[in-house]
This record gives sequence, structure tokens and C-alpha cells, in this order.
Amino acid sequence: MGASQYVQDAGLFHSIYGTVHFRPNEGLVGLDKRDEIQELIGEQAEEVAYWFCIMDSPRFEQIQKCTGQLKKDLLLLHDANE
Repeated sequence: MGASQYVQDAGLFHSIYGTVHFRPNEGLVGLDKRDEIQELIGEQAEEVAYWFCIMDSPRFEQIQKCTGQLKKDLLLLHDANE
């Protein structure tokens, strides 16, 4: 896929905070732990993982509302997750 390292790292944590399909409203860690996850995987990776987690279904349609690099990163993550 040619994804940058931070997108690959985000992929490893793509459901850390839960998603609408995986542990909704609970996740593996709470949103109050975002700072710790940022320290672990980096700010860019955590931001992508965060947005991936909090998007409602259908996620692809939600991603279309984003712009710039975040949209590109989320599309890569979405495609890899399918």
C-alpha cells in the first residue's frame, strides 16, 4: 500500500478506543488515555487512530467529509481494514 510509518502504526491501533462495531463506547482504553497512546505511537498515528475509532457507520461516507492528509490516511486505513 505504500503507507507511511505513522499510518501503519495507526493501523495497529485502529480500534484502541473502540468503534461502532468493536467494543463501542468502551474500547480497550478510554479516551482519557489519549496522551499515553500519543506517547506510545506518536501524535500523527494517534490522531488517525482516534478519528477512525470515533467515526459512525458507514465509515467510508464519514471519511469523505474529511479533507487533506487526514482523509488520505483514513482512506488507507479503511481500505486495509476491509
